[in-house]
Amino acid sequence: MNHACKKQYDLDCSLLEAVVDGDETKVVHLLDAGAHVDASIADGKNAVALAAKFHNHAMVRLLLKRGARVANFCNDNTASVRHDQTVMNSLFATNLAG
Repeated sequence: MNHACKKQYDLDCSLLEAVVDGDETKVVHLLDAGAHVDASIADGKNAVALAAKFHNHAMVRLLLKRGARVANFCNDNTASVRHDQTVMNSLFATNLAG
């Protein structure tokens, strides 16, 4: 792995960890540093899916405002997330509010 790829990998992994930890300040810092807002873990869950899994609606809104794509988290691996009406309301309200 070359240096640029390793740096991106490290940024993306740190972003996912910050999302799981609920650390919005760190998430903003990592996104500003170049982390991919749609970075995902091995099973396909991306940052939005992880935030939704932990019912962190503020994090979901933050990620969506930073460009995360809803379609990237709605897959078979995150079926349980789709059933959380509160999260879905948060997603749609954020998308409609723009």
